Amino acid sequence: MLMISGESMKKHVTLKQTHLGTKQKNILFKGYLELLPEQDNISFHYIESDQTTVVEVRAEQDSFYLKRSGEMITELCFRENEKTRGTIRSEYGTIELTLFTHKYIQKDNIIAVEYDVMVNGEVSDSFRFLCTMKEVMA
Repeated sequence: MLMISGESMKKHVTLKQTHLGTKQKNILFKGYLELLPEQDNISFHYIESDQTTVVEVRAEQDSFYLKRSGEMITELCFRENEKTRGTIRSEYGTIELTLFTHKYIQKDNIIAVEYDVMVNGEVSDSFRFLCTMKEVMA
């Protein structure tokens, strides 16, 4: 399929999150989305099952960004082998998070991020985020 720069493309997208300690898996989204490719970047958004929370995803060559906007606003940034800051804002105030990204892969039809959430310099939780995208055949 010939892509014109800036042209959106419909794909079947599955987003999964795995807690690496408990191995508990959550499917965050499964369905069809319009992806907005920009050179080597991929971006899309979807609405969570509560029908009010909007999630924006942007995968760049060296960084991955996630923003959830609902009752709380969560903004996270991931860069492989780096500590980054994230925030969770609510009516009660803002919580700052420190994240350490072990792996970040963005290629073809896969985005994968493995990261730790740090509290006072110690690992609090570890997660894997996996996004798979499949072409929609006409």
